[in-house]
Amino acid sequence: MKKKILFIAILLINFFAVIAQDRISSTVNSNWQFCKGDTSKTISPKKWSLVSIPHTWNAEDVNDEEPGYYRGEGWYKKTIQIPVSWKEKEVYIFFEGVGQVAEVYLNGKLVGKHIGSYNAFSFPISSYINYTTQESTTNELIVKVDNSHNENIPPLAADFTFYGGIYRDVYLKAINKVHFDADNYASTGIFINTPVVNNTNAIVNIKGSLVNKTEAKRKLIISNKILMLKENYI
Repeated sequence: MKKKILFIAILLINFFAVIAQDRISSTVNSNWQFCKGDTSKTISPKKWSLVSIPHTWNAEDVNDEEPGYYRGEGWYKKTIQIPVSWKEKEVYIFFEGVGQVAEVYLNGKLVGKHIGSYNAFSFPISSYINYTTQESTTNELIVKVDNSHNENIPPLAADFTFYGGIYRDVYLKAINKVHFDADNYASTGIFINTPVVNNTNAIVNIKGSLVNKTEAKRKLIISNKILMLKENYI
């Protein structure tokens, strides 16, 4: 017996988020320098090694014959190029995951600190960027990472390795000064849920907070479109 099933997928596109916000996202994963174990930002150049993100300093010592593996500090640094055109935007540094405590510095100034290995985080960095009159400007990004055992950071024990390092992608993001709240736990600032979905009806809720970083009031039109994608299969 053949049974025909209609599959309906709801695709929700928020045109304000996609078009009007004009979010720019660029990975900064290559050409990082790394040093393990130092607690000073002024480390001898001889101690730095070239790495790419994702990276962990426990890639080898968890599999060697010595018991245990290194849990402590590691330092990452990178020269980043930021377009001068971004001066008219809000710029963020976004990390998908760092194990397990991260302190982020830009041009020698502390941008922010994050605790926890398994969730993304971001910091606004516009006020820390050194802009020049050229097409792009050079800035030094430094990240101190620590995966030491800490009784205040769960989980305290597990059947897996507590790897240290910047183990997921890193992005520079630039958005317009009028935008959905980008400081909302590294989210897009737009939240969607569907409390009711059945064969005949569906309810879609959309919420988000708008932020205006300009000095003038702005009139906005926020448009949402729901597309019904129908697919038949046997």
